[in-house]
Amino acid sequence: MSAIQSHKAFWGPITELIERARLVSKGMGLSSEKTTDRLARYYATQGVLDKPDRLGRDAAYNYRHLLQLLTARRLSEKGVSLEVIGRHNLATTTEQLEASLLKPVQMEAYAPIPKQEGWQAALNKSPIGSPVAMVDLLAEVKALRDLLAKDREELRVMRDDLRDLALNLKDLGDRLGHVNADLDAVTHIVKSGVHEMRQSEQHFFYTLEKHLSSYGEHSNYLAEGLKRVEGALFKMEIAAGHDREK
Repeated sequence: MSAIQSHKAFWGPITELIERARLVSKGMGLSSEKTTDRLARYYATQGVLDKPDRLGRDAAYNYRHLLQLLTARRLSEKGVSLEVIGRHNLATTTEQLEASLLKPVQMEAYAPIPKQEGWQAALNKSPIGSPVAMVDLLAEVKALRDLLAKDREELRVMRDDLRDLALNLKDLGDRLGHVNADLDAVTHIVKSGVHEMRQSEQHFFYTLEKHLSSYGEHSNYLAEGLKRVEGALFKMEIAAGHDREK
């Protein structure tokens, strides 16, 4: 198995595509520094690479994209135009792309097609309504129809993703609303608890002060009674002393 074929199971984000392309480029004698994610995106917009797959809401790339990127890098360094590279990459099977990368470049296979080529040239060279012109025109119309169908499908997927995102955002908003309601309820409970605690604290200190005041009054009354008893005992001792002297 070659270094290229070891990546057949690849399917992932653009960062992994570039990492694998750089790794293989070294063995092909290509400058790995020129292989960037920006270049890959540019190639995709220019029709040099197939449209990326979907990885959730992000773009994903596979083994065929890797082969197309490596092919574009090798041919561009040979001076082949992106138009020719794109036509070759999109029309060639994955197996053929892989095989062509395993052998030297055959430049004659990438000769540019003259500008007056295709259905426009056929119309110019053939009478309007001739079989050749009509076949080429129908082929172009079919290709455009297929392209529009593919773009329509991509728009549908994007619309579905946006709808899912809107639903997720709405659900998140509802959850945040419930959280805010719960926080308000907790805040109310805490405030009520603090208020009741303060009322209980005030009642406790009022009752304590009342009991201490009552205890002070009783203490004063007992002290005064003790003084009276001590006075009476003192008088009794004096009287008893006089009786003994007699």
